[in-house]
Amino acid sequence: MWPMWEVTMMFSITLFKKEVRESRWKIIIGLIIFIITAVSIPFTFKYVKELLPMIPELPGLEGFDRYLANYNIYTWSQWNGKNLYQVGTILAIIVGMNLIAGEKVSKTLEFLLARPISRSSLYFTKFSAGLLSLGLVIFGSTVFLYILSVIMGYELLAGDLFISTLITFIGFIFIFTLTFLISTVLDEPVKVGLLSAFVLLLLAIPGWFQKTRQLSVFHHMSAAEYFLEGKFPFLPLLAVLLLSAGMYYVGIRIFEKKQP
Repeated sequence: MWPMWEVTMMFSITLFKKEVRESRWKIIIGLIIFIITAVSIPFTFKYVKELLPMIPELPGLEGFDRYLANYNIYTWSQWNGKNLYQVGTILAIIVGMNLIAGEKVSKTLEFLLARPISRSSLYFTKFSAGLLSLGLVIFGSTVFLYILSVIMGYELLAGDLFISTLITFIGFIFIFTLTFLISTVLDEPVKVGLLSAFVLLLLAIPGWFQKTRQLSVFHHMSAAEYFLEGKFPFLPLLAVLLLSAGMYYVGIRIFEKKQP
């Protein structure tokens, strides 16, 4: 008979594969959406640069010409500075909201808890699978953006692009962990998604004001400090990771006591 730790590990790997397999459509659809967004960047750069001087100055477009100074800055403004973290936030909520609450709704949680795997291992396995699914979409589409840009003849700094994406992804860890925690508390995925979106909206408010911008996780997710000022945001990212670890700890404690 196998030692308990081997049984636990075996079933953790099995569950991990199951979770990733069940998330395949989220991964595929997420990649399609982000790839379409990525395609628009190199295709629009030249035309936007040519058309902007012909357009009368409009509210909200002040200073936009600075983002057209070179292709790297334009790519950051359209990728990390806008589309990646905005659409990615929705994706992180969608990936996380179903992981525990979905098992409760489909009445499969009791079956999972009956397996020879501890609740902490089950929780960690689901968390890891969800984070991997999210990472595949974010970094996969970023790789596509880089390759397409090179093919089209643009000089895109790979290091800056991927470090900026890593900064953005650390913000996604926070969003995903928050949603995962709420999924542990509530029993319906739709309610989890709505509550997560509401909490994140409240957390976004400090970013709307200059004096409180540093308190917004979304401000740091844009990687503006790194890309525009050359400053890597060590302390803000450390704070985000510590908050994520705290939410993970609270979630796993709740899950260990949760009745199926």
